[in-house]
Amino acid sequence: MDAQRFDRLASALASRFSRRTAVKNGLGLGAVALGTSGLALHHSAVAQEASPVGSPPDACISLSEAENVAVARRWYEEALNERNFDVIDEIVAADGRHDLIFYPETPNPEGIKQVLGDVLDAFPDVRFTVEESLSDGDLVVLRWLATGTFAAAYHGVPPSGEPASWSGINMFRFACGQIVEAWAEVDTLSQVGLNLVIDDSAIATPGAEATPAADCAPGSEAANADIAVQWFEVWNSGELSLYESLVSPDTIHHFGMHADAVGAKALQDGVQSFLTAFPDLVHSNDEVIADGNLVAVRFTQTGTFTGPFLGAEPTGEPISVTGISIFRVECGVVAESWSEEGGFALWRQLGIIEATATPAP
Repeated sequence: MDAQRFDRLASALASRFSRRTAVKNGLGLGAVALGTSGLALHHSAVAQEASPVGSPPDACISLSEAENVAVARRWYEEALNERNFDVIDEIVAADGRHDLIFYPETPNPEGIKQVLGDVLDAFPDVRFTVEESLSDGDLVVLRWLATGTFAAAYHGVPPSGEPASWSGINMFRFACGQIVEAWAEVDTLSQVGLNLVIDDSAIATPGAEATPAADCAPGSEAANADIAVQWFEVWNSGELSLYESLVSPDTIHHFGMHADAVGAKALQDGVQSFLTAFPDLVHSNDEVIADGNLVAVRFTQTGTFTGPFLGAEPTGEPISVTGISIFRVECGVVAESWSEEGGFALWRQLGIIEATATPAP
């Protein structure tokens, strides 16, 4: 193998794993990907990425992963459920940033409180329940459900006065015991009573029972992370048949914007619809973390809208969406998965909803 080809292969394989996952498993990144010391990274160099830029090593005391999870949960259980926004000042750094795709990036606790306040204004009786948590180094991921009555306008959408329920996934990065970055992907379409119309008998109704945990030895976190990354590599390669070996026969994929997909065939059909509409679609993983048999992936997808999608005619314009997915891996395959993407942002780019349905900067 020539040196140039080897470098390309090494780069592709190494990108499958977050540096945090490699460190958590006691391995250099190259050792995880290729088993060669030529690509290994020193643990100390990797760990330093989580520290604030320019801060000396003893500038603060970091919390444990369990303590980071407890702090992240306060975002929902105290700030939102108890309407106590003083909590945000405690748990978010003064220059902490919150990235929610249909808002401009929110640069500080005051901006974050405005974002949360908009939710409480529109859904005054809303309640949040944290369903799942993952932690890996300085990162925490929470998957949650919310219920409330749509009582006031939300981002240009008039209120229905009806009960609503929606889901979401947040990722938080910690430094010095506080949240310094937060990313949120929310099923905003269901939140305001909009739904994707999908005519596909392979799509199951929401609430289908998930595949039970398999009775087998658990895989390593690095191996589980690799399976999740391969799941997304299908989007780039278009080799949809790979899902047959990556997922269990009765796998369930919970997609925030529409009904649950059951089995490899439903996943293949769903991905194919995207690839038909955006044949040049490129998927990139922005962060991959593993915690036991759970893996979370924060990602970005870009492409050009050149084929029919959701009843909308192609515009020939570029689109860009972000998302977060969580995978439960059992016996070397994905048994269950959850995905959230920016529905408002995608629909706006497709021309399905008007720009007035999204907030002004």
